[in-house]
Amino acid sequence: YSKPQDTYLAHNVMDSIMMLFERIEKQHGRILVYHALAYITASRSGLSESELEDLLSLDDIVLDDVYQYHMPPVRRIPPLLWTRIRNDLPNYLSEREADGVSVANWYHR
Repeated sequence: YSKPQDTYLAHNVMDSIMMLFERIEKQHGRILVYHALAYITASRSGLSESELEDLLSLDDIVLDDVYQYHMPPVRRIPPLLWTRIRNDLPNYLSEREADGVSVANWYHR
C-alpha cells in the first residue's frame, strides 16, 4: 500500500522511465544500478550473467559501494544483486542467445 501523497504520476513516457530507474536506484543502490546498466548499454550484443558479474567484480567503485560496511574474504559481486535488478526490469531487458550463450540486452522493437 502506498499513501496517496507518496504516489507520483509522470507526464510522459520519458519521465515514467526516469521514475522507474530512480526507484530501482533507490532500492538497489545508485552506483550498482548505474554501472550494471551502463555495461549492458555499452555491449554490442548483450552480456551473459557471468560476464556482467565479472565486469562488476572488477569495478572497484561498485565493490567499494557494495562492501562499504564489511570486507568479505573474496571481493566479488554477489550474483543475487544483479538478479534482483534484472527482475525489476522485465519489460526493458530481453534475454536472447548470442554465440550459444544466453545474454541480456535492452528490449526494443
